[in-house]
Amino acid sequence: MTEIIVIILLILFIAMVILQIISLNKIKKYKNMYDKALAKFDSADNPKGEFNNIYDRLNKLEEINEENKQKIEDILVEQKNKISKIELLKYNAIDEGDSKLSFVLAFIDENNRGILINQIYSKYGSNMYLKEIKNGNVEGRISEEEKKVLNKLTGIEEKLWKK
Repeated sequence: MTEIIVIILLILFIAMVILQIISLNKIKKYKNMYDKALAKFDSADNPKGEFNNIYDRLNKLEEINEENKQKIEDILVEQKNKISKIELLKYNAIDEGDSKLSFVLAFIDENNRGILINQIYSKYGSNMYLKEIKNGNVEGRISEEEKKVLNKLTGIEEKLWKK
């Protein structure tokens, strides 16, 4: 019986030595990782100061990021007032020949405001008409070609246009 207890104690002792060796190897591995991390700092004597520098730079980057977000939002708001849709329709205003020298050209922004240009060409002369577009509508009479261009740009039904 004593021999069995001695053998069991010997096995436990060997197991403890093996576990101790494994633990020491892991500690050595983590110490190496820690040393490598500290070696990245300019002054290994003052790692706290380097951490503070990194923290300050991170805060500065966050401030710059917020400023950039605000600038992007301002640009997007401003962009809504810039020309964003253009449509051109060439057509033959007179039935002579098949050259399409007349055209309707419209420019509008995101708020459906802009201008409509209608150039009508005939063999006797050429006329250009400029109309203002507000909320996708044009005041006054408009031609079929102008209606087509406005409908394509705005998607607003013909019945909504002012006569």
